[in-house]
Formats: sequence, structure tokens, C-alpha cells
Amino acid sequence: MLIKKSLGRRSFLKLAAIAGVGFGTPLYEFLQWRTTSAKAQSNPLVAAYSNNGLDASWCAQGKDTVEYYAKLMNITIEWQDPAHDAAKQRAIFDTWSTKKYDFVGVQPVSIGTLGEPASLMIEAGTPLVIIDTLLAPFKEQQEMGVVTFMSCDNIILGEAVASVLLSKLGGKGKVARLGGQAGHSGAQGRGQGFHNIFDPLVSSGDIEIVHEEPADWNTQKAADLTQTLINKYPDLGAIFYDNDDMALAGLKVITDAGKSNIYLGGIDAMQPAIEAVVAGTYAVTARNSAARVHAWSVIVGAYAATVGLEKARAEIPPWLMVDGPAVVAGVDNNPEYADRPWLLKGLGVGSAAGQLWLENNYLF
Repeated sequence: MLIKKSLGRRSFLKLAAIAGVGFGTPLYEFLQWRTTSAKAQSNPLVAAYSNNGLDASWCAQGKDTVEYYAKLMNITIEWQDPAHDAAKQRAIFDTWSTKKYDFVGVQPVSIGTLGEPASLMIEAGTPLVIIDTLLAPFKEQQEMGVVTFMSCDNIILGEAVASVLLSKLGGKGKVARLGGQAGHSGAQGRGQGFHNIFDPLVSSGDIEIVHEEPADWNTQKAADLTQTLINKYPDLGAIFYDNDDMALAGLKVITDAGKSNIYLGGIDAMQPAIEAVVAGTYAVTARNSAARVHAWSVIVGAYAATVGLEKARAEIPPWLMVDGPAVVAGVDNNPEYADRPWLLKGLGVGSAAGQLWLENNYLF
């Protein structure tokens, strides 16, 4: 106890890390140490968290994941929900920058809105971990001194969903996109993926993009815009949504209107979306893993709080990409490979059941 009092809590944690887990220890060994060591368990951490808006199922799953891993690691979480409001989140951060936390995790509502209070936190030595949405342009974010940024590659996911929709259309038809918030870097990337697939066919005349508009992750707005689209364009072939919540709201509108010939696709692969794909009512979703980015943020944040901000920044790359598959209906059951299922896509059984299990257990 004497050494703890003389060093202070942060220094004690750093010393405990050196003695207990060593330099260069893989993070999952650090996780094991943090969850089982009596020294670690007797020294709780306190972290502050905020993501875009907890009425979004992806964000709610992220909060559940943070709290699950925080409980394992004896971390107290202060959570503030900005409800998709960039100004509200800025006010939250202005307050947080005057307090002391062991680390902070955030999914910014919009790029470029949290720079000043975030810089104050970092200058005070608080590790800051960025989730899913860029805090600032990537190079600027690195120069500010954040520990790392963890996200999917939104362009890849956007391209995957758009490619399936294009295939469903047979390469021709009218399409629309309903996006997330305009200032959200992930929504911008998803839009780029959409255009990477469809724009080459617009110039040839095979594809017409009839409408593109932010729906702000708002399910009611997405439903209203979907109704407007199907009224205005009776021959509309497909709608790309930037997330599943909006797409499933649109699916209800499409279903109620009896428009089974319009293909819908979205991103996040939340459980109801996977189930709708398997049921054949939803063309495609692609997994942006709320579980992995939020779980990783807790592990990385706790590690940085233990070994120190500069050591963590030196060890951890500035971007940790979370990959995720597109999920489509059907199973590859080519009888030619019945006795060699490893040559079939999805091993001949499909990935949906496994993806749901992993997601329900905060792993995928």
C-alpha cells in the first residue's frame, strides 16, 4: 500500500503492468491479466463513452458490448448519449475535458466537431480511442495524438451491398440511396461505395440514380422517404440504405405497399436484418461489427491507461480495420461438392446462424 500511495494510481497501474504482464504483451494477454489479476481488480478504472445515438440498434449493441467488457475488466463507464446531435455531443466533451478519466472512447456524431475538447484531453494525458467515425481528417487525427481509430472499411461494405443490388436488378434499372448523417465519415464512405458500383453504369444508361438524400439514421424519415420514392417512381428497382434500421423501416413500407419487386439493402448486419435476409424479404446486409469495435476500444483504452498514452500510441497502429462479410440469402449446395463442402461458399451451410451466435455474444 505504501508504494501505491507514493506513486499515485496511474503510476501504480503502469508499474503493475510492467511487473505483471511485461512490455510488448499481446492485448489479449493484457485482457487476461486485467480480468484475473488481484492487483488489477483492486484498482478499478473509470472511462467516459459516447456514441452517435442509442436509439440506433448498432449504437445500442455497442453500449452493451462496452459495458460487458468493462464489467469483466473492473472498469466503471460514464455514458452520455448525444441522440445524434453533434452540438449536444460537443457540450458533453466540453464538460469531459475538465474532468479526469483513465481513458475516453467516442464515436463522433460528425467529423470535425470535437477537436478542441479532444485536444485538451490528450494534452492532459488522457488516452482517447475513436470508434467508427473519424474525429477529424485521418492525418489530423493522428497528429492530435489519439491512441487509434477502429472501424470497418465503409467503402468495401458499400460496394458489397451495391454489387448484390446490381446483380438482383440484372444490371439495369432505377436505384435510390437513403444515407446517414451528411457529416458522418462512415456514411460518406458508404455513399462512395454505392457510387463506385453504380456510376459506371449511369454513364452507359443502364442505371439511373433517381434520388439520393441523407435520412440521418432516422427510421421515420427513412420510412417517409421510401413512401415518397415508391409513389414517384413506380418502376423503382432497388434502394440502398446506409444502415439496417432505416432499411427495415423502408421494408415495412415496401411490404405494406405490396412492392415485392423492389430490392433493399443496408449495412450493419444487425440480428433482425440477418433474419430478414434468411427469410428472403431483404436482399443483402453487410456486417459493420459494433461488438468488435466497441470491445476493442475497451481493451485498447484500458491498456493505454495502464502503460501510458505515448507507449500505447507507439505500439498500436493508427487504424484497426474491422472486416465484415456481406450476408445474402441462399446456400451453396452444388451436389458436385457434396463430399467436399470446403469447396462450397459458406461450407454449404451458410454463415447466418454462426454470425447471429457471435453477435449475440459480443464477438462479431
